[in-house]
Amino acid sequence: MVPAGATVSGMRKSFGLLALSMAAFVVLGMPKSGFGIAWPTVASDFGRPIGDLGLVIAVYVIGYFLAAVGTGSLARRFELGPPLMVAAGLATVSLIGYATAPGWIWLLVSAAGLGLAGGIIDAGINAVVAVRHGPRAMGMLHAGFGVGATLGPLMMTTLIETDTSWRIGFVVLAVGQGVLALLYVRTRTAWKVTVESVDASLPVRPDGNHALWGALTVFALYSGVEVGTGQWAYSLLTEGRGVSTAAAGGAVTAFWAALTVSRLVLGVIGHRMLIHRLLRGSSLLVLVGVAALWLDPVEWAGPAGLVVMGFALGPIFPLQTTLTPSRVGAAFTPTAVGYQLAAATAGAAVIPGGLGILVTHFGLEVVGVVLVVTAVMMAGSIEVLSRASAGSERTGPTEPTNLNEDRRSGNEGHGRGPLW
Repeated sequence: MVPAGATVSGMRKSFGLLALSMAAFVVLGMPKSGFGIAWPTVASDFGRPIGDLGLVIAVYVIGYFLAAVGTGSLARRFELGPPLMVAAGLATVSLIGYATAPGWIWLLVSAAGLGLAGGIIDAGINAVVAVRHGPRAMGMLHAGFGVGATLGPLMMTTLIETDTSWRIGFVVLAVGQGVLALLYVRTRTAWKVTVESVDASLPVRPDGNHALWGALTVFALYSGVEVGTGQWAYSLLTEGRGVSTAAAGGAVTAFWAALTVSRLVLGVIGHRMLIHRLLRGSSLLVLVGVAALWLDPVEWAGPAGLVVMGFALGPIFPLQTTLTPSRVGAAFTPTAVGYQLAAATAGAAVIPGGLGILVTHFGLEVVGVVLVVTAVMMAGSIEVLSRASAGSERTGPTEPTNLNEDRRSGNEGHGRGPLW
């Protein structure tokens, strides 16, 4: 029999680790979203054309891709504590590089370093939460990213509106990432992927797993829509449609805020929903929002479309990640999550990065066209994947999504495990 004190202590440690995970995702989200707001000013300072945003994105996501692919190997060799410590240190140095960059090449080097660090942090923490917790915890984790993605544009818009250097924003982020690095050192032995209670009938490798390959497609297309919207919407509204910087910055901030709200909702009631139905509804609502942004029939349609898109996109990434153990088994989840994030970074490189080339040749209105096409492909891929594996994607009072969570809670088969 486990002593009550030990159980309480374990719950506190688990809660503390998840709180740290959410804080890490807040800091992870801020530079991703904030850089798109800062970019017109950054481009002016470095004498670069507006389309060069695509090059910065490409360099960043290449680093992210390489790190995400390698996270599974790092986890098997070192567990996840040491890689997270190193990644947070690299992220701190890279953010200082952004803040002090004397020229264009140094900025690109810093972007590559931040991408490498972000890939390890993203894949590592996602793997731990996917195996050890359920959809509610995953929703709250990614809500943390949404909070950061909301604060990033808000911070950068405020700096620009007050004629303060954009570099100050990256100094703030470097300090935050440095604090996280110290916390990773303190918790370095706690970042473990627990696999003892996994159903032996589940697959243990993703090789030949059609559901995983379908998920990789969804992650790539999803990332293209989310990152493409977050990075290019501000330039589209200001440079392309003449919207004021304050209004455009507010619209992009609202996009990330809506994404955050929907993930918070998932964190509260996600265990009572059917995942495949929620994914289907979300993908269809994305189409409504992106159509409004593209067509822009009235003055407020574009900003309103951004809000709708943010709310609809919110649940897709965490739900797809939550399903990973049921598709490949917990033992291989760190590697599979790394593959999925690599696919996401590939989508972020090809679509938003490619938009830089298209914008240079065809103008900013091409952004809406590309986002519509990508969103349609994403919705179709989600539908195909849901139909192929709907039986394993059910969650709610009678069918758990994550076996570990329910078995630890003593409610196996009832899907009522604790949030943390």
